[in-house]
Amino acid sequence: MTVHDLLVALVTLLAVVAVTTTISRWLGLGSVLAMLVAGIAIGPFGFAIASDVERIRGVSELGVVLLLFAIGLEMEPRRLWSMRRLVLGLGILQLLVTGTLVAGFLALRGADWRASLLGGLGLAMSSTAIGIQLLEERRETTTPVAEATIAILLLQDLAIVPLLAMVPLLAGRSTAEGAAFGLRLAQVITVLAAVIIAGRWLLSFVLRRLDDAHGFVAIVVLAILGAALGAECAGLSMALGAFVLGMMLSGSAFQQRIEAIVGPLKHALLDLFFIAVGMSLDVGLLAERGARMAWGVLGILALKAATLYGLARWYRLGHGGALRMAAMLSQAGSSDSCSSGLQTWRASSIATNSTLPCWGSGYR
Repeated sequence: MTVHDLLVALVTLLAVVAVTTTISRWLGLGSVLAMLVAGIAIGPFGFAIASDVERIRGVSELGVVLLLFAIGLEMEPRRLWSMRRLVLGLGILQLLVTGTLVAGFLALRGADWRASLLGGLGLAMSSTAIGIQLLEERRETTTPVAEATIAILLLQDLAIVPLLAMVPLLAGRSTAEGAAFGLRLAQVITVLAAVIIAGRWLLSFVLRRLDDAHGFVAIVVLAILGAALGAECAGLSMALGAFVLGMMLSGSAFQQRIEAIVGPLKHALLDLFFIAVGMSLDVGLLAERGARMAWGVLGILALKAATLYGLARWYRLGHGGALRMAAMLSQAGSSDSCSSGLQTWRASSIATNSTLPCWGSGYR
């Protein structure tokens, strides 16, 4: 893609964002749904106005990183510590119970037990981008519903490493690949410790000595991208690294100044992200396998929603809050673990008639 083509694509997408945002507000629709529909319309499976989905999506995924960084800025470590019961209790229960039920559902549909187990745990994940964006649109980021939702999403991000460690074992690979889990865990601990140290002490030290506005912006952006890259290299989601960095900067003297820098860029990139997700949806595949996929998707949504509602009520969330949380997290975001698991499964030496049913569009 030449510079000219890239500029044409960006101008087109930004124009679509402006028009779609105006129409969605006029109709009272959520921005997520409106952007997804707009992406389908202009994508390669629609009117093909913009076709370079991967490049656009690669850039726009930074919007999810900035979104989690902004959430981290609003959450001090003491607040996260007070949520430990939700993260370790509700989060783990949601993953295990939902994963087991979805695995059973997939097994009933004829999948191999190993594919069912991995697919069930993968589809138990939810899209962080969609969940938190819905909370922000409803201005519920400080409510009990938000705490429970964020706790589940954080646990899911942390669970990616052990889930990836399961893939080679379930796929019949050598135990040496399974033993690599220890090395991956050490990488995770090292990266998270480095992000905490950098955000808590090093970054604050550097920012105090910067009077130049341009230098301030450059250092902040560098720190966010560095934390995201480090987390990705350790096998975690990029958004989790940005979240931890933001949390280390919460309550600092620079919080409002950083929010003013990140806010506008976050909203623009998130809109592009949801449009890119819509562009990647294969409408032709829906027409070909629509009925079978519809029953599968509805079954998984119902299982996830029922499980989330039941667990939320068990953790003493009100009826309305439990319903809202179930509605926000019942979607099955195709997580990093599910995508990587599918690739490893396909490369395994075990020949089965099963596939890992990761039907999401890859958003996280």
